[in-house]
Amino acid sequence: MDKFVMLGFNSLVTPSRPLVFNSNSRTSMRIFFKFCLIGFFSIFLYNNVLGQGTILDNAAFPKHETLDQRTMVVRFNTGVTGALNGSTPTTDWVVRIGGVPVTVNSSLIFGASDVVIRFQPSDVNLGQNFLLPGQVLTVSFTNASGLLLSGITPTSGVGSPFTSKNVWVADCSDVAFLAQGLITLPVAKIPKICSPVVEDFTQYLYYLSLRVRNSASFPVGNFIHQVNWGDGVTTNEISYASDASGVPNPAFFDQTAFGAGNPGVIMTSRPTHNYPATLPLTGGDCSWNATVTPALNFAIFILCGGQTRQTIFATYDTDNANTGMLNFPPSPSPTSNLVCQGSNLAVQFSDNTLLNCRLAVEPLVANQQARAVRFTYGSTNFGAPGNIPDVWITLPPAIYGAQPSIQITNTVTGALLFPGGYYPTNLGPSDGNGVIVLPAFVTVSTLLTYASQIFTIDPTNQVV
Repeated sequence: MDKFVMLGFNSLVTPSRPLVFNSNSRTSMRIFFKFCLIGFFSIFLYNNVLGQGTILDNAAFPKHETLDQRTMVVRFNTGVTGALNGSTPTTDWVVRIGGVPVTVNSSLIFGASDVVIRFQPSDVNLGQNFLLPGQVLTVSFTNASGLLLSGITPTSGVGSPFTSKNVWVADCSDVAFLAQGLITLPVAKIPKICSPVVEDFTQYLYYLSLRVRNSASFPVGNFIHQVNWGDGVTTNEISYASDASGVPNPAFFDQTAFGAGNPGVIMTSRPTHNYPATLPLTGGDCSWNATVTPALNFAIFILCGGQTRQTIFATYDTDNANTGMLNFPPSPSPTSNLVCQGSNLAVQFSDNTLLNCRLAVEPLVANQQARAVRFTYGSTNFGAPGNIPDVWITLPPAIYGAQPSIQITNTVTGALLFPGGYYPTNLGPSDGNGVIVLPAFVTVSTLLTYASQIFTIDPTNQVV
């Protein structure tokens, strides 16, 4: 029996090995179950802490890159748990500017992963409902309501607060033309129109969106006004922040520069350029046609051709130069100034001057401005054969009223009675220097209007 038992035992030694294994397996199974349990909770914790729609915080998000500079986009990690759904009341969000809480006006789900938050910067920026340059914007999320879900899982604001970023790189939609014209402040400039023109009186003003001014890309670039002066020279003028009059002011913001609620800064340039004395074109053109084009010189150099503007700089000369020509033919006939010896003289000289830069040769900026004229009689003293003796003039009565005739040369010798010549002073339209100012717009010469009658009295004195 014992032997049988032993034999039986021995015969059962091999089959009994599983019993030994089974004995140890209890411990192994415990470890296995513990591992599974830990793994289960690890997966659970991962889904509920790291992947349950937490806020994405990187170089791009959260961000505030809208034109109004009071809108923020917060992005959630939703790849594991699913798209955002439910709702997100404003009470679940805290927005701060420079550490100071401001009103959250709205918070709305946008797409699968984003929440768009509208906030109220005017709580800290009185009268300015937009973020200002240099201000730090942060956002915190509590989901205290539990209403914002990622798939079926509540979202989390773990890691709050988050700093919002603006790394917007400007494009031409961030640029708008405001004005070009004369500099008026702090000292009013007067246009220079006499050739050669020195251009230092014009300013150019363009809007630049506030989102560009607030962007991290702004301090490392320039907003440029590229000026093609029309004489073969092109310059890049670095603009500066100003008010609407062009006076430097980095704290000035136009609240409707890009439409209601979309602010911008004004970027101004006041370039200087010396034009050559030569005419722009042969044939009488009297203007330089310059163009200004804004350029964004931040990440790359971008010319905004759609915002190009033209400026026409007149370049005028006296009426006896360039396109002008003095012309005083005798009247009433072309030979009225030719007098035979022994005959009296009776002639007027008509002012038929071809005006400099008149409409016929300069259609864009014709020179029709006020002109100054002076008629001088006996301005030249002829030494030989001498002056005509006994020359008199009568001023036009329609201009000066009835005036006595005035003798210009000596009756016998022909010597000038007025050294340097005679001209009426402080009489009629003539000022103290004998100058007559023709008010704008001067389009034609004066013809006989201001011309005196020139005559002699005694023909026996004409012995020259």
